[in-house]
Amino acid sequence: MATKYFRSSRPQGVLLFMAIGFVLSAALLVAALRMDGIKALLAAVVAAVLLGLVAWAGKRRSVPVGYELGVDELVLRRGAEAVHLPLEAVLDANLIDRFTARDYVVQAHLPDTKGSSQGKAGPSAVETHYCGVPLGMGRAAAIYAGLAQLSTRDFRRSLVLLRVHGGSAYLLSPKHGSRMVSSLGNALGEIRKEVTGAGA
Repeated sequence: MATKYFRSSRPQGVLLFMAIGFVLSAALLVAALRMDGIKALLAAVVAAVLLGLVAWAGKRRSVPVGYELGVDELVLRRGAEAVHLPLEAVLDANLIDRFTARDYVVQAHLPDTKGSSQGKAGPSAVETHYCGVPLGMGRAAAIYAGLAQLSTRDFRRSLVLLRVHGGSAYLLSPKHGSRMVSSLGNALGEIRKEVTGAGA
């Protein structure tokens, strides 16, 4: 099987935020030049903070996120960082809506009755580092994130929850989630057939 590549969805709403932030910063700097005293200082500080946020958002958005499905492993990439997951370690992959995903992550960090960091009924850990779409954004912002290609009915199934042996999980944001889930399912099915055949 040839390696399959899946690009992550990116939050296009960040572009709108950057544009608005830049315009507001310029307006504040112009206003600061016409003011004096504490007002000019405050306007300059706010403008500098906005420019810093714009620069941070631009840098974060420029980091590529993607996934590579090979014959025997799944590679998760974010910039120069990468995680190589053997397919034998993968339990399953399912589509999940952003709101359920956010609750899933919160549950994983809730202390149980014994005081451990594991959620009461959730996974032991949920890794979101390789998810290119922020979970804290609202429905409207998610539409700007490129997930609007899905219909309103299918919007709630926009991320991929990848569960692995050991109780941990990864949240991924492929542009074509259903295609990635289908490809992973086929690859896992082939591997399990081989294991079953070898054990027969």
